[in-house]
Amino acid sequence: MSGTSVVTVTPIPTTPNVTPAGPLVVCEGSSSVVLTSDAASGNQWYKDGSPIGGATATTLNITTVPGNSGSYTVISTVSGCASAVSNAASVTIDALPLNSPGVSPINTTICSGSSVTVTIVGTESGINYRLFDGSTPVSAFVAGTGGSINLISSALTASTTLTVEAMNAITGCSIILPGTTAVTVSASIPTPVISPVSPVIACVGDPTIVLTSSAISGNQWYKDGVPMPGEVNQTLNISTGVVNSGSYTVYEIQSGCTSAASLPVTVTINSIASPPVASNPNPICVGQTIPTLTASGSNLNWYSDAALTMLVGTGSPFTPSASEVDNMTAGSYPLYVTQTIGCESAATIVTVVVNPVVAANAGVNTNLCDGQNIILGEVQRQRVVAEHIRIAGPACHRVSQVHNQIRL
Repeated sequence: MSGTSVVTVTPIPTTPNVTPAGPLVVCEGSSSVVLTSDAASGNQWYKDGSPIGGATATTLNITTVPGNSGSYTVISTVSGCASAVSNAASVTIDALPLNSPGVSPINTTICSGSSVTVTIVGTESGINYRLFDGSTPVSAFVAGTGGSINLISSALTASTTLTVEAMNAITGCSIILPGTTAVTVSASIPTPVISPVSPVIACVGDPTIVLTSSAISGNQWYKDGVPMPGEVNQTLNISTGVVNSGSYTVYEIQSGCTSAASLPVTVTINSIASPPVASNPNPICVGQTIPTLTASGSNLNWYSDAALTMLVGTGSPFTPSASEVDNMTAGSYPLYVTQTIGCESAATIVTVVVNPVVAANAGVNTNLCDGQNIILGEVQRQRVVAEHIRIAGPACHRVSQVHNQIRL
């Protein structure tokens, strides 16, 4: 018996190539991972070496859940012949943080420019948390502890709803927790203005300094950055003692909200200097030169009146003019000198005395003979001088009275 058999040999399909080749790392819940085989038909996809039921298409869509992490390959089978195993595509799907931590408070009201503290309860270790205002982060990351943590926002000036991001510190996978905090921002308090403006300078014993805030109510006054107990009125009275020198500010407080600090007003209260040291000059006679005056002190001022309103000179030495000292008319001419060290002192009085010219009175006319004596009258104002004049010679002489001189 004879016959023949026809044997058909089918070639082994080309080894398929998988793209993308990987490794692929994605977060749970992101878009599906899509693997593609370059074999047009006959594909069978495998995960970790085991066939995936029904996965025979050119493409393989992998849902992004952590359980789908693994090594993916494909084999192409044509006419019963299977190709070699393709290259492996490694897929890692990282888990998201838990969405179970609670967020509180649900609602809060703050002052404009204040921050909000949000408490996260039941945090995960290894997960970092931070606050968002819309798409903008408004706090630093705080690491979860397994317990409660606090997140503190930056200053907020408008009402908003804060959300909380939870991020895996290693994988970077994150979610927004379902809990939120609705924040209501109260109207901002205007910054008060103090009058008078800085600087304010006074002397010890001057009238009380009064500072006034532009805020009608809710004031709190500060000195050198420290609140002044009980000083909550619109005006602040400052007695003029040196210890009250300082920097004064005021805040306005309304419904628990506080304004920014006012511009400071610097108050300086100076002590009063002691009077300068000065003495009276020697008297002069009518027609003599006006003397130069001296005094010891700082920032000396010379005045011609006791009220210290007519400044006539400064410093030492100082020579008065004829307007202050009339050296052609006998009399006493006071001048007033002060010194200023912070505040002007009381005055020291310096008096310039101008004496009249001396007039000699020799008495009545008298006839004398040779060898007789006569006593002439006293010299006025300067001193009393008894003069004896002896007339010698054979003749008699007449002594007559002449102003300021004796003539024989």
